Amino acid sequence: MLTPEEYTALIQIRIANGSYPPQLYKYRAFDANTESIFRDHSLWFAQPATLNDPFDGQIYDKWDYSLDEIYRFLIRLGAEPEAARSLAEAYPKHPELFVSFVEEGKQTALSPMGILSLSKVPDSILAWSHYAASHSGFVLGFTIMADIPFFRPLSKVNYVDEYPSLSYLREPESLFEIGVLSKSKIWSSEQEFRATKKSSGLRPFSKLALAEVIFGAKTKDADKEKLRSFVIQYGYGHVVLKQAKVSRSKYEIEIHPA
Repeated sequence: MLTPEEYTALIQIRIANGSYPPQLYKYRAFDANTESIFRDHSLWFAQPATLNDPFDGQIYDKWDYSLDEIYRFLIRLGAEPEAARSLAEAYPKHPELFVSFVEEGKQTALSPMGILSLSKVPDSILAWSHYAASHSGFVLGFTIMADIPFFRPLSKVNYVDEYPSLSYLREPESLFEIGVLSKSKIWSSEQEFRATKKSSGLRPFSKLALAEVIFGAKTKDADKEKLRSFVIQYGYGHVVLKQAKVSRSKYEIEIHPA
């Protein structure tokens, strides 16, 4: 376990060598909760089960366990020795009983977590479409180093062709990295990073960490004015306002001063 000072140094190194960006972006729809983001300087860390992609958290278990491994796993979960032995011995004939039990255990282990999904880039066409109400919302740009505790731990999402696999009974500590930080390659354009907490809910960020607010290409003028007023009213005088625009010559989003 790294100390706060060691973790800060690690993030500095990763930003310096280019493996992490200096800023991360949160795509948002303009809705009833928008004002509270600025007023309470907080964002919601969601439970894994509530994420929009139903393939999120899917893990292929190798199921190559010995009866002794099954027995010891059940004991670690608090089963009585006799019950654990009976279930382990029944596994070859009725594997579905144990498989269901373990799969439920995996989800139980992950479900309390809170996840904040962020992007390395503010100009992903698909992210604007999926998470910013078809380009009518906005994007928040955060400077990582301005609030390390808010983003800690911060991890890069891995994009893969198939479900990640593990032998959960042998390596339960890998469940987080494999289950939470793996997604299908079809999402790779989002260039996602995830900040995670032990529980879901609102988490406050330092106002100084918010560096940019980017209006969408289709954001209504009335919503832009509200965003401007939130920035002023709630003490974000340092924040830079920008405007996303549809390129006239390419399938690209251009970011301009607002």
